[in-house]
Amino acid sequence: MYSRTTWANDPATTSPLSAGNLNKMEDQMERNSHNKNYIIDGGMLVSQVYPVLDTTITDPLSGVYTAHDLYKLLYNVDGGSLPTIEHSRTLDTSDATTQLKVNVDGAGSSFGNGSYYGFKHYIEQGETLLAGQTCTLSLYAKTDIVGKKLALFVNQNFGSGGSADVISQGEVITLTNILTRYTVTFDIGSISGKTIGANSYLGINIVYQWGTTYASGRFTPTTAEDFVDAGDIFFTNIKFEIGELASDFIPENKLDARDNSLYYYNKSFNNAIAPARQTGVTDLGLVSFRGDGASYPCYTVQLQKRMRTNATITLYNPQNASADEIYNQSDAANLADIVENKGSKSFVIIVNNVITTAGDVLKVHWTADPRF
Repeated sequence: MYSRTTWANDPATTSPLSAGNLNKMEDQMERNSHNKNYIIDGGMLVSQVYPVLDTTITDPLSGVYTAHDLYKLLYNVDGGSLPTIEHSRTLDTSDATTQLKVNVDGAGSSFGNGSYYGFKHYIEQGETLLAGQTCTLSLYAKTDIVGKKLALFVNQNFGSGGSADVISQGEVITLTNILTRYTVTFDIGSISGKTIGANSYLGINIVYQWGTTYASGRFTPTTAEDFVDAGDIFFTNIKFEIGELASDFIPENKLDARDNSLYYYNKSFNNAIAPARQTGVTDLGLVSFRGDGASYPCYTVQLQKRMRTNATITLYNPQNASADEIYNQSDAANLADIVENKGSKSFVIIVNNVITTAGDVLKVHWTADPRF
């Protein structure tokens, strides 16, 4: 189990409602209320892309979001070889937490000095909002790999056409087999003299493997680290806040977590169904519209929530799960699509170069992805 803040050890009195304890509780409540968590869904409650717990993603590629919607996997083996790696999101009933799990079947081999493997969480415009602040990153983590380490650091990215990255140097932490809270404090750089470009962010970096060149200037110590041995590595309840101390982690409820996640990912599929699935023509949420026999049929989709920027739209045929297809239920034809007028709030679906019969029923699922 992981530690929790309690008030039972006040030496002045055994009463939980004593003046001393109430003052402590009020101080803690005030500190918590002021220390906003800049991490969305730090408790790992919601994943729209992989909504079913314990869904395994094997050997995911660098540059993709895996078991959680908001943690992007980035790596470079620099001449080395990764072990077989599986990502998933799992519920640990002993700790009552949903955790991001990385399973490896060994240490890997021959990683170069510039190698790294880890997750990045993007805080949009955080490079500006938190500039000049002292901030604290906290997370709970554990592993059954003896001696396994993680590295934590922060980078200010000033966007396309902006100034070069600024690193807030972090630390290496050594994990145990008990879910433990780790904290690292950072001084975020000033933006004086910086040029801010498009898609700027503050990056929260959780690194599992690294070479000495990659580590230099990012965290200490810089001793190279591989995956050490076969086993599981978990983290959860991640928080990034203003201040030198970590306040209590208070998870969002699941409805709020999902609502906040819609800013970064929308889908027509049911909450419990992963995108790109064959769902059939009666599935909840799919778009249904009709041909008029005279023009190319089209339909305007209103997104569930305004998104951070214009999204990448992918359409899916509900009968065969093929991407970039619309299904004509009336004659069982699979039709090509065009997506136009893509904005942060809506987009238009158009049947590509086909005039359907008046009254034909056309059905399609979609995803909208504006993530970094």
